Amino acid sequence: MEKGKSSYKVRVFLNAFNTFKMGNQVGRKSANTFEIICHITTTKEFVPFSQLETAVNNVIQSFTGKDLNKLAQFSNKDFSLEILTRYLSVMINNELAANGNKLSKIEVSQSPTRSFCLEFE
Repeated sequence: MEKGKSSYKVRVFLNAFNTFKMGNQVGRKSANTFEIICHITTTKEFVPFSQLETAVNNVIQSFTGKDLNKLAQFSNKDFSLEILTRYLSVMINNELAANGNKLSKIEVSQSPTRSFCLEFE
């Protein structure tokens, strides 16, 4: 049997508040459910999904129910899906690395038709 490149896929949801800000334009505060899809690679032959889900959820839980604009990570920036995705990718990858796993791709969606993706080597 041929060996291919394998990865795990974990999907979680983040319920939080944010206000769209760009320059002088400020929208109103709104509740959002962000869908986060993580593609995870490992050097191990088998990894329990629960281990991967726990690592991802450890990061997501710290944002759940909060106003993202008011968090120190985002307070001095114009909040965007791109900034959120980049920040989550670093934090999730740090959690995964503790068990020898690595984030290879992350997709964060603010609606069914709008996503931002980052892929890593």
